[in-house]
Amino acid sequence: RLLVLVAATVLPLTAFGGVVIILSHDQGRSAAAEQTLFQARALRTALEGTLDTRIAAVTGLAETDALRRGDWAAFRQRAETFLQRIGPGSAALVVVGPDDTLLFAHGPGGPPPPGTRRANRDVTPAIFADPQPMVSNLFRDVRSGLPGFSVDVPVRRDDGSMPYYLSVNYFTAPLNRLLEQQEVPPDWVISIVDRNGLILARRPNGERFVGQPASPDYQPQRLVQREGIVQATSVTGVPVTAVFARSDRFGWTVGIGVPEASLVAPLRDRLAQVVL
Repeated sequence: RLLVLVAATVLPLTAFGGVVIILSHDQGRSAAAEQTLFQARALRTALEGTLDTRIAAVTGLAETDALRRGDWAAFRQRAETFLQRIGPGSAALVVVGPDDTLLFAHGPGGPPPPGTRRANRDVTPAIFADPQPMVSNLFRDVRSGLPGFSVDVPVRRDDGSMPYYLSVNYFTAPLNRLLEQQEVPPDWVISIVDRNGLILARRPNGERFVGQPASPDYQPQRLVQREGIVQATSVTGVPVTAVFARSDRFGWTVGIGVPEASLVAPLRDRLAQVVL
């Protein structure tokens, strides 16, 4: 009878304790997801600042007299100095005409053969239709084959005409370095996805996944809101609680995925303590 009485007393308390732990865990999980969303917003702001800095730099170069005159010999030295400041091998520079032909090129891959056209041909009609600085989606550089994105700025002559535009192709290694600076647990996944749903940068294994499509849960047509929290599956098939924050200005999306296993483990440990 004593054992029955003890069991009748302890089991309800154990069950109640388990319910309390589960409720507490759910509240903590929601709070953690909101905090992670805050991190994604901060990373989005940092990314926009990085792109703004590059737009300003390319705009300044596009306004040099040598480029506006089409004096390629004089402009080559300015281009070399510009690329050295970015970092050797980190970018390439081209000047593109209205038919996509490369009029000038400098950077990894050497000089292109005459008549070479740029790899990302979506930019040219858009920038001649609306001559404003642009940031492209991910593409592979036509000369080096490296994945990257371009900052494209119109070049105008004194009479206001626009004979060509300046395009600086930034390779994705700097974006991966931006993600590496984020202080998150090593099993979390951070990614930057372009407007076409391609991975621009990823942590971990950025070199492996850059240029590949993001998981279906991260495709732009699925993420109809500007930011949010969703249950998703990473590109490697790992279930995650994912937060995302999209830049209205550039259309790129920052995502942070927290593996479900790391969220469930604390709950499992606490429940085990109650039972024991």
